[in-house]
Amino acid sequence: MNLRFIFIIRLPSFDISMTFLHRYCTFQRNEPCSLPAIVEMIAAFMNKKPEEVALATAFNALKLFGLSQ
Repeated sequence: MNLRFIFIIRLPSFDISMTFLHRYCTFQRNEPCSLPAIVEMIAAFMNKKPEEVALATAFNALKLFGLSQ
């Protein structure tokens, strides 16, 4: 039995200021300028605000590298 699944991800609509921020990012490599777009995509996938995802990621990095003291 061959089942095919189709996943649809609804991305948030981008306003003009957000597209301006991502204008000079190539997205061909792992660059710091691509972080806002990545956070927005993860937030859209998880149905959360981008600020919540960014904050959780920052806290996880602090714990991982032992900087939370």
